[in-house]
Amino acid sequence: MILTGRQSLRTSQLTMLIFGFLIFAFGLLGLLAPALLPQLLFFPPKPGGYTNLFIQASAQASLAMGSYYLLAGWFNMRLFMWLSVPVRLVNTIVFSAMVLKDLAPLGWLVVALLELVGATLTYLTLRKEE
Repeated sequence: MILTGRQSLRTSQLTMLIFGFLIFAFGLLGLLAPALLPQLLFFPPKPGGYTNLFIQASAQASLAMGSYYLLAGWFNMRLFMWLSVPVRLVNTIVFSAMVLKDLAPLGWLVVALLELVGATLTYLTLRKEE
């Protein structure tokens, strides 16, 4: 265990925190400065860029996230469900802003709407079940 000011962290918790920070930071960089991400990862310059790679990486991330949601639902992991609500609301805001700033086509609002509807339904059902 690693001691912090308030509590002890298990080493397994620390591995999750470090990984979470890294993927969060890469995600933030990808949103704010997408051209820097390939350079940071030491990708050699490539005519046409790395669009397919990043589409496939996003698809893999979706598979992983979908797995987390399936497992949380199956095993009734209520804390995960509660924590997913504000994250999905942030996704709604970010995805909508991408459309408003002409970074994404209008159809991307469907994804934002799915996030909003999912967060709202999860919140309402969790409140009702309390």
